[in-house]
Amino acid sequence: MSTQTERVSAVIPQWTFGDRLRKARHQAGMDQRSFADAVDATPGSLATWETDRSRPRDLVALAKRVELLTGVPAAWLLGLDEWAPWGSNPQPTDYTSMQVSDGPDESTPDEFAGVVIPGPWPVRADNQLAGESA
Repeated sequence: MSTQTERVSAVIPQWTFGDRLRKARHQAGMDQRSFADAVDATPGSLATWETDRSRPRDLVALAKRVELLTGVPAAWLLGLDEWAPWGSNPQPTDYTSMQVSDGPDESTPDEFAGVVIPGPWPVRADNQLAGESA
């Protein structure tokens, strides 16, 4: 019996305000009633916000209250962290130690041979990115 693996392109799920609000509440370990009271809302309003059936009148003010209550950044609640390609907790990267290659070598796994990362990446002859000092 032969099993064939089909490659699927990467999908990064998008979270709505309601998803993020619910996640912040769960992170704080609170039920809807106590969370709603703490952010000066009714439990019914909170339920409709968490299910994206409606939005609060002052979204920013609510996000700030949630941040003070839970420690979850208001910017994350508002979806302003979308610039981060792999989530809202980017880790510092030491790019100075990375080497730029002009193609696969013997250490490149077969599954990555021929993979091209879109550029433009201006590379000098000494294998440094343009603008970097050696």
